[in-house]
Amino acid sequence: MGSAMNDRPPPSPRRKEKAGLLIAGIVILLALFIFVGRNFWHGEELKEEQSTGENVANAHTGPSYDQKP
Repeated sequence: MGSAMNDRPPPSPRRKEKAGLLIAGIVILLALFIFVGRNFWHGEELKEEQSTGENVANAHTGPSYDQKP
């Protein structure tokens, strides 16, 4: 009595390639979705801050290149 996993022949190289491309495509789409979603969220946050006058995007806290020491 063989197990069910041993009854099937191993996948062909072409099938492995398709599976790899599918996984890579899903990972790329997920990263793109997160990046675009974060940009939309940040845009909404910035718009809200500007409309309420709480815009901290203009508050530069680090040293500027045109300042003299």
